[in-house]
Amino acid sequence: MKPYILPLADDSFGQEEKDAMSQVIESGNYTMGAKVEEFESSFAEWVGANHSIMVNSGSSANLLLVYSQLVSSFKEASLLPGDEVLVPALLWPTTVWPLIQFGLKPVLVDIDSQSLGLCLEDARQKITEKTKAIFLIHILGYACDMDKYASFCSTNKLTLMEDCCESFGAFHNQKSVGRFGVGGTFSHFFSHHLTTMEGGTIITDDDELVNDLRSMRAHGWTRNRTDANKISKKFPDLDPRFLFLIPGFNVRPMEIQAAVGLVQLKRINELLDFRMKFAKFIIDVFKPISWIKIVGSNRVSLAQSHVDRSHSWMNIPFTLEDDAPQVVNVIKDIFENHGVETRPIITGNFMMQPAASYLGSQGYFPNAQEISERGFMIGCHAMEVSEDLQATIQNIVKALQNL
Repeated sequence: MKPYILPLADDSFGQEEKDAMSQVIESGNYTMGAKVEEFESSFAEWVGANHSIMVNSGSSANLLLVYSQLVSSFKEASLLPGDEVLVPALLWPTTVWPLIQFGLKPVLVDIDSQSLGLCLEDARQKITEKTKAIFLIHILGYACDMDKYASFCSTNKLTLMEDCCESFGAFHNQKSVGRFGVGGTFSHFFSHHLTTMEGGTIITDDDELVNDLRSMRAHGWTRNRTDANKISKKFPDLDPRFLFLIPGFNVRPMEIQAAVGLVQLKRINELLDFRMKFAKFIIDVFKPISWIKIVGSNRVSLAQSHVDRSHSWMNIPFTLEDDAPQVVNVIKDIFENHGVETRPIITGNFMMQPAASYLGSQGYFPNAQEISERGFMIGCHAMEVSEDLQATIQNIVKALQNL
């Protein structure tokens, strides 16, 4: 098959990112250091959080955020093994694996058809005396209505964690996703809004939690904690450079990732605007086809300020209405045969995956199942829509109209 004219992911690097990589290599400082600290400060400032912690992937960000609710150096644990955590049935698996790995019980909840986020009506039916938290996912750049979710968690005394790995740049009422609970996670993988090739970030406004995250990121030691001197005074017989306070991992990022991230942060408003314009083009072209719905099409306006952006488009998800003339695989084949790569929306209903056997019996999720059976998505890139791509999309629309 010929190369895709519209692949799912594309490189948003310019010469400045490549120069930043070269400068790190020339410096000889490769492991986590000054560039990582600079990126963390700039990232926190951009999203409006008190703190950010960079790690080697968004999956590791999820791992640490969950673990920080089970292990703490400053308070009783918020979660204990055996506690139940509500998670949407439409998910990427590294949202749910840390729950299983740390002995928590994921309880899947059906999704809201408009936002593709966790359905609160179904969540109410799933709460038991063991339910202690929600791990909410902002799907594909669509910021959930956090007034409702925060109120739900407050009423039911649930810890709120936010997976924002697909939604960097999305805000609810001018407040970044990830800032409504104990912390929020972001991914900087190749195809994401702000890419560092691999990488991730956790944000939090909690001055104590951020120190535990710093320990957990690097073996559990006290290095990089702002309270390291205070802790070392309690253990005068130990070398303060090698003092281990709590259990940890090694999920540190590299300087080269942070250097690229700093360049991307300088360009991020432009990159997000490109994605919005790209999505608007696709939405406008497909309007004549009444039996195709683009999820999030109600959120396509260029923000006056970055904090006014409620949708930071990552991919473009399509769903078929009841009167669609063909099944989803036929529609996907038309896209693919014209050089536009497709994929399921996230993983579809995760309970359809063989790995879901590790979650135990979870019930039926009609909205998530419908996404599996009638949904797919295509790429949304931070670039101008070329004339060739415009012609390709128009040809796809004509082929669909002739069904």
